[in-house]
Amino acid sequence: DFMVVQDEFLTYTATYADVVLPASPSLEKDGTFTNTERRIQRLYQALDPKGDSKPDWKIFQLIANRLGFNWNYKHPSEIMDEIARVTPLYEGVSYDLLEGFNSLQ
Repeated sequence: DFMVVQDEFLTYTATYADVVLPASPSLEKDGTFTNTERRIQRLYQALDPKGDSKPDWKIFQLIANRLGFNWNYKHPSEIMDEIARVTPLYEGVSYDLLEGFNSLQ
């Protein structure tokens, strides 16, 4: 078995991992998340990432590029634009639309 963990902290599970990918916590990244109520919430970076941590999207992009995919996102808003193009639930959603709202549903 080979286990990879991507997390903000060295969790109990991460202590068993062969590789730990250090993810940035919410205050150290720009982005969005969708909660269980289907609310899309915007994250605003308040602090610089510490140590080797990276936002999740950058970690995924690095892995995808190593696997031969050509992902060239410069900002998470580009990922949101792509999601809105291919996922009916997100149709019309953009960073501009999320600006100034706590969340959208």
